[in-house]
Amino acid sequence: MSSSDFQQTIIGEATRQAVDEVTRQLVSQSEKVQGTKIEVNGVVADVTENVSGTQCGQNQGLNVGDVWPSSGSRKSSRTGHRPGAPTLTEAIGTAKINSVDDRSSVADFSGVGRPQVGDAVKRKE
Repeated sequence: MSSSDFQQTIIGEATRQAVDEVTRQLVSQSEKVQGTKIEVNGVVADVTENVSGTQCGQNQGLNVGDVWPSSGSRKSSRTGHRPGAPTLTEAIGTAKINSVDDRSSVADFSGVGRPQVGDAVKRKE
């Protein structure tokens, strides 16, 4: 019996009807399905040229090819580095992950600023 013959049998027709019904139900409920929100919190651990290594990896939901905004924490030029002086967070570019393991990743950086060791790595989706 070929696969086209199976569809003509009673069990083949029942299988097709069941698959069609499940498909219809999934499509009708698709608006209720929400994506998982991934929050990444880490620190830039190393910087070489336009490549930065971070202390966050697959365990936090990162994958090769992910692109996320990169921010740097800088002291205000008006208040300097006094104890208790506010720290400003500014967007400095984007990072594209080119390798990742469970607890770390390496990303190619591009942007107007330059990441520094100790910069916070945060992303919310």
